[in-house]
Amino acid sequence: MIKVNNLSIYDLYKNINLELQRDKIYFLSGVSGSGKSTLLKIFTRFITPDSGEIVIDGKNIKKYKDTDLRRKITLIPQSSVIYEGNLLDNLNIGNTFRGEKFNYNYAVKLLSILLPEKSMDQKPENFSTGEKKRVSILRSLLVNANFFLFDEPTTGLDKNSCSRTIQTIVNILRERGVGGIIVTHEKDLLNIGDKIIYIREKEVFIDG
Repeated sequence: MIKVNNLSIYDLYKNINLELQRDKIYFLSGVSGSGKSTLLKIFTRFITPDSGEIVIDGKNIKKYKDTDLRRKITLIPQSSVIYEGNLLDNLNIGNTFRGEKFNYNYAVKLLSILLPEKSMDQKPENFSTGEKKRVSILRSLLVNANFFLFDEPTTGLDKNSCSRTIQTIVNILRERGVGGIIVTHEKDLLNIGDKIIYIREKEVFIDG
């Protein structure tokens, strides 16, 4: 269970309270500038709230070691990051950074779903913008975490690719039995998840 207790930050929202189940998938909706990205960054301690707390499994996130918090909850930022080397190097780097074992067979499985035209020896620096975006998504799905935070994972993709990519993320999270929050402006995709979190007029609430 993830609990948000009386959280306030800047002039974005005040005294918000939420309860999130770790095996549920939430879509986060709000207008630009409403604080969607800020909320995700608070969950991962990249931003400190003015007041309030976030509690994961009965423990305030302030009390977790960085490595332990990353295993509980992990943030996938909006921008695509591509490193030097081939596709295998790019996918392995997330697990290496976290000191985790890289599951090559699982990586091949996800590659066949997200980038079926590509192979591990190809260099993603030559991929299209949309393909680079999917490389970042794939890499994030290979790490060990109980809850994933996707900040607009389909930015730059066309509508069809956006829908397919979001559905793929949801399917993979469900298959693994983990939950997450997905930020999107695509209103027709909001009902793919279990519940919707809305940010409206400085209030944050769950519908569904």
